[in-house]
Amino acid sequence: MSGRARSRSPRPMNGSEIARLVLTREQARLAKDWAQADEIRSQLGEAGVQLFDKTHQWKCSDGRGGRIPSFDEVEAGVQIDALEAPEKLSQEMRADAPAVDEIKQLITQREHARGSKDFEQADQIRSQLQEMGVELLDKEKLWKCASKGLQGIITGFRNNELSDVEVSTLVVQREKARMANDYELSDMIRDELKSRGVTIEDKRKIWTCTDGRQGPVPSWAQITGEAPPPPRAAIPVAAVSLRSLEDELVSLAVAAARHPDTAQRALLALRQVFSGSAPIGMSAPAMRPSMRPKVPYMARSM
Repeated sequence: MSGRARSRSPRPMNGSEIARLVLTREQARLAKDWAQADEIRSQLGEAGVQLFDKTHQWKCSDGRGGRIPSFDEVEAGVQIDALEAPEKLSQEMRADAPAVDEIKQLITQREHARGSKDFEQADQIRSQLQEMGVELLDKEKLWKCASKGLQGIITGFRNNELSDVEVSTLVVQREKARMANDYELSDMIRDELKSRGVTIEDKRKIWTCTDGRQGPVPSWAQITGEAPPPPRAAIPVAAVSLRSLEDELVSLAVAAARHPDTAQRALLALRQVFSGSAPIGMSAPAMRPSMRPKVPYMARSM
């Protein structure tokens, strides 16, 4: 052994070597070979590479970084070159961080404008984003900037709260990305939704929100129309009561319009239902049967 003290500095690894070890570790984890997985983690740690399994990212002490493949990717036979993140690319990604923040801010402002029907401002922001090289895919709820290799989701129509339409659309887009083996896009959608309080449970085929909402994750056959769409999520009791009240109010309003001679009486019943002084379902039957509008079953059950 040399008399010279051994350097404590981590031995640098190139991007290919890191990607190979990261992939091998995920293969070991998938096979439940925890001993090999831990050994590789230690080997990477000695080289200054930290693994963040929850966010599917790895970071090196010299500033480089990359992603950890999902088990779906491993099973699909993802290649090492798809996981490499050379230092130059990592630096470019860090340099693009301010641009990403600006794009997200503009997209949120545009959605706020659309939500408040300020279409002039929304169009101005769209033009500004187009000048930055950003393509907006409103139907898919996605944005892309091909020149910088950036992409993200479009939300904000209801301010800080994700609507059911936004969540459901993004869940479908994630499933399409997974079927196309575009794991970068599918992971991005999953992580963005999670940061906004929405968790996708692939095994149970549902998504859940921190505010109690939930919905189905459709299968590929359902997305392509080869199978019936998934059943709608159960409506909370409070929502059912609200729907019943809404139906009652509509019934009273229509009855008053059809029979002007009894409009005063119907208006009184309407006020009682609205104020809560009369139970739902008790005011309308007090009128003549001919006054009650016929509402199709499907319309009432929507």
